[in-house]
Amino acid sequence: MTFATGLFTHNSGGKLCPIPFGPMQTRSLRFWLPSIFAGSLLVPLPGQAQMPVSVCRSSFRIVQTEGPLYVRSYPSLAADVTTSVANGTEVLFNLSDRTGGWAEITLPQGATGWAEARLLAPSPLSGRQFNGYMQIKTLDGGPANLRTGPSLYDEVIALLENDLVVTYNSNGGSWSLVTTPEGIRGYVSNQFLVCTELEGGV
Repeated sequence: MTFATGLFTHNSGGKLCPIPFGPMQTRSLRFWLPSIFAGSLLVPLPGQAQMPVSVCRSSFRIVQTEGPLYVRSYPSLAADVTTSVANGTEVLFNLSDRTGGWAEITLPQGATGWAEARLLAPSPLSGRQFNGYMQIKTLDGGPANLRTGPSLYDEVIALLENDLVVTYNSNGGSWSLVTTPEGIRGYVSNQFLVCTELEGGV
């Protein structure tokens, strides 16, 4: 009995032997091997920064309703209304429910609640083009935390002022690695990063 291992087989005695190829198999192999090596050239190099397709998709939303937007205690029309916000208000998107019909949002005053996702339009900020830099943006205009790692449990090493332009290095899920104009590297929540028309150091 033989077991295939790459271009060789192990026979019943454990000896490594080449697999015999006929004319058709040899011709196929000539096309198969180059395709493997060509494909391997497309693999990113270790440490190479990868820009996600959604890098400019902002977490900010604009309320679009004919009247007030009712914010509820949980994702259902049967839930209690905890507050309401006016049409045109900018809010921060946190997450969706399982159906995608509801969104948990943060309001300018800092309160959170649930609203119908269909009543929240993407921010015009999402239409910007990526140029290698990102801008800090918070809902209340305060600073964002720069951390040593991509989690709320990691140490805060700097406070990044609203509108500060930073260099984008890489993405790690819901966090991004950035470098400040002073050369400090750390992680910022993607919620507080928007694409910018400015350049670093401005």
